[in-house]
Amino acid sequence: MEKLKRHTLLLILMLVLLVFSVGCSNNNTQNKDTNSSYVVEDARGKKIEFDKPPSRIMSMYPGSDEILVNMVEPNRILALSK
Repeated sequence: MEKLKRHTLLLILMLVLLVFSVGCSNNNTQNKDTNSSYVVEDARGKKIEFDKPPSRIMSMYPGSDEILVNMVEPNRILALSK
């Protein structure tokens, strides 16, 4: 019985270590282009390319206004919905 507890504990410890080691890996799947463009893809797959990352944000839905105000600095907000 003691041997079974020891094996179970060892198995749990190994699984915890495995989960932490996989979770801590640095898999950066973003493609880094050599040019300095910024590409955004919408839900339909249409890609829009910018010269630099967007610096201002415009909210077009009242539900996202409150979230946006709490997430970013006020000087980054271009407009809020009515």
